[in-house]
Amino acid sequence: MRLSIVTTTYQSSSTISQFIQRIVNAAQKITLEYELIIVDDGSTDDSVAKVEEALSKSRSIKLIKLSRNFGHHQAILSGLQNAVGEVIFLIDSDLEEAPELLGVFWNEFQASNSDVIFGVEKTSSKNWHTRIISKLFWRLFNRYTRIQIPEGICTVRLMNRNYVQALLSHKEVNIFLAGLWEITGFKQSPLIIEKLYKGSTTYGYKKKLDLALTAIVSFSGRPLRIIALFGLALVLSAFSILILLIMRYFLVGESIQGWLSLVGLIVMFGGIQVISIGIVAIYVATILEEVKSRPRVIISSISLGKK
Repeated sequence: MRLSIVTTTYQSSSTISQFIQRIVNAAQKITLEYELIIVDDGSTDDSVAKVEEALSKSRSIKLIKLSRNFGHHQAILSGLQNAVGEVIFLIDSDLEEAPELLGVFWNEFQASNSDVIFGVEKTSSKNWHTRIISKLFWRLFNRYTRIQIPEGICTVRLMNRNYVQALLSHKEVNIFLAGLWEITGFKQSPLIIEKLYKGSTTYGYKKKLDLALTAIVSFSGRPLRIIALFGLALVLSAFSILILLIMRYFLVGESIQGWLSLVGLIVMFGGIQVISIGIVAIYVATILEEVKSRPRVIISSISLGKK
């Protein structure tokens, strides 16, 4: 059974050489029919040079260089598109997920009839504020979308060819990979793993916020429905107040005076309208990106091992 191992690099100079050595050792304990596909997502350090050094020593390694930084999820899908194995192992190269997990996942895969074995972190090793943000995101996502994704889901997973082909049939440009993993279906089984948090990441808060917005917009229309319901509630409230004021004027002869309250109401409702339009604009921008049908990535070159 041919095995494909897919990983990505971005500014991974400090870990990529060790990763290659460890994942190759793990693969050779399973089969000699394996390929290691490394997708460089526009690194500007010497990550590519270190991968090219490994290429000169093994024909089982393939380097895919993207023409610029397209993002982690796009790079992953690019690697999966170039994998030819019957079984595909996906893992990050930052060593937070141990390369030796390949053997653990392989044994679990062989013992089960699952199409996918995916990793779930038992106890998060991230700092406290990152854990809080992550927990809040997953609760909101699972509450306001029609799919349920386990908290602590990791990149590392072992998949059969049928599942990967189905996963690649999704054509959207704005990608939230965890959502695509789930909606693709098939029989998927979680495996509890330990994950080492290295203390730094190239995935800053801005990228995480962009990903969170993509996730919600791609998999839920509830924000639009909430806006509509909120607007209806405002109309009914305003109508009720108007009726009350009219009744007080005709029955009691009393009217409410004061320009400040009027200005405050105008500003408040104006702000609500701007926020609502902004949320709708996010959806419109996403639709714009999708209808352009731009490629997820552009590959500048593919290099094969020489020995």
